[in-house]
Amino acid sequence: MAVAAEVFARHGRVGEAARCADTARAIYSDFPGGFNEAHSLWADAVVADAKGDRAAALVALQAAADAAQRH
Repeated sequence: MAVAAEVFARHGRVGEAARCADTARAIYSDFPGGFNEAHSLWADAVVADAKGDRAAALVALQAAADAAQRH
């Protein structure tokens, strides 16, 4: 879902990207652990970036990197 969110966001389809991010969070909620946390946060980062919120994008991207390192 994170990759889909990024592809949609890069093509200006922010609403669809946001739905992918929502789905990524739901997957992480249902199946915590592994890379689900990192993917969920990455999806949030690309959506924030697509909306022009660079600060939120960087915070989410750093959190995704931290989650990936933990797993």
